[in-house]
This record gives sequence, C-alpha cells and structure tokens, in this order.
Amino acid sequence: MIYTADPTQPPIAINDRYQSLLPANSRPLEHALAGATAKLEPIPVPFDTIWDVDTAPDSLLPYLAYAWSVDEWNDNWTAETKRQVIRDSLWVHERKGTLSAVKRSLSAMNYDASIIEWFQKSPRGKAGTFSVEVHPTTGIIADNILQIRAMIDAVKRLSAHYDVYLGYTLPAVIAAYAVPVVGVELTVST
Repeated sequence: MIYTADPTQPPIAINDRYQSLLPANSRPLEHALAGATAKLEPIPVPFDTIWDVDTAPDSLLPYLAYAWSVDEWNDNWTAETKRQVIRDSLWVHERKGTLSAVKRSLSAMNYDASIIEWFQKSPRGKAGTFSVEVHPTTGIIADNILQIRAMIDAVKRLSAHYDVYLGYTLPAVIAAYAVPVVGVELTVST
C-alpha cells in the first residue's frame, strides 16, 4: 500500500516501518496517519511568536487567552485590551479571592475601580460586603454590566457580596481670577 500526501514529494510506503516510531503490531490505518503527519514536520511553526502575548497575531489571542485561563473574554475588546487581560491573567489567578485581584482585573478591561469595604463605610455596612465604583478610563463603558459583574464574580472571594456603581469622571478645572479694574466715568448730557 502506498500513501501520497504531497504530489511533489515521493510517496511513503506504509511498509517502511523504520520511518515510524509506531510498534510493529500497529494497524495499517495508524501507519497511514503517521505517514501523513510526517509530511507536516518540515512546516515551520513560530512557537516563540505564537506564545508571546506581544507578538501573537490578533486572530490567535482567543486561543492564547484560553491557554492562560482568562476568566472573562470579549471579542469586541481592542487588541491592546485583550493583550493586557492575558498579561494580567497569571497575576490575578495568584491572588484570586482578594480585592486587589478585582481591581487588577477591572483595570485590564480599561476601568478604574475603587473598592470600599464594609468597615470603611459610614455607617458600617454588613460584614463581609464591599462596594465597587467603576469608572471607565477611556470615557466609554465598552462592556455591559453583566460582563463587569462576571469578571468580579470570577476573582472575588466566594463568600463576599458586593454592589457595583458605574460612574464617569469628568475632568474639570475650577479657577478664580482677580482682575484689577480701572474705571472711567462717562457723563452723557442731552
């Protein structure tokens, strides 16, 4: 039996068992598959590029996120946001259950989060709760509230309950000016 994977290459004879690492009692189909995949070996695969967050093609970022166990993913994010979420994944997984992991995961999604724990509230809140104030750093809330809550749920302590408040931070300048005034009096007579 002869198997030809590429017409430009000489055929691989299945009976040539010296080319395969398969045991002698392997079935002919297994040898045919081994011969077919042997043709794939010369294809260069840039593993150093694919597994690097900064150099991986944008089309491969969802697979890289899956490999790095990213908890929440949105295909509508910008490429830089996707890369930042992947970069922060290991740090967040090491600190899951802490409020700093909540802040870091939201900051990777381009949100500035301030967290107020129950004992910092006035009057004190219910023990074990916290509030999250989410402000977009770009001025636009790109995700819906369900995705923001899903991200918080993925990294917070399981026994903690929380409230989410969305807000915008508007830059404003308050200035007071003192201008010396020189007056001129005008008299109009008719």
